[in-house]
Amino acid sequence: MDILLYESGDGGEMSLQGGDIQTTSAIFNYVYLSLFGGNVEASTPDVDPPRGVERQDYWANVYSQSEPENLFNSEYERIISNIVINTGTLQLISEAAKADLSWMEELSLAVIEEVTTYLEAVGRTKTIIKLREPSNNEASAFAVIWDATKSEAIVEAVI
Repeated sequence: MDILLYESGDGGEMSLQGGDIQTTSAIFNYVYLSLFGGNVEASTPDVDPPRGVERQDYWANVYSQSEPENLFNSEYERIISNIVINTGTLQLISEAAKADLSWMEELSLAVIEEVTTYLEAVGRTKTIIKLREPSNNEASAFAVIWDATKSEAIVEAVI
């Protein structure tokens, strides 16, 4: 069981009900943390920076540096936060999401069936992620709406 997370538009929040933290066994948390759980400043480098140079990647990646598949780098969040969003960059956004989610396939937690990004409005994208858990023949879908003008994410789970 994991703590149930949701996107409030101002970062992830724990879900509370009656003063208690809600839990979940749904795969949604994995998708959310994969896309928004790393460090957006920099990806973990292949080699350590020289002594005295501050690392800009996620601090806990230092423990998994020898296992690149276990690194949290938030390629998706970094790219949607730092590029001009237009029809020419939609494929880059989808590829970043696939990269952040790839660990789920490597650990056989889910099969990523499709990741597609659409331009909803000026500066606003919608990334649809369809995946299937090995224990479930039905696919789950998640929609991540990014509003670049507000630097705000809205994440919806459609099961």
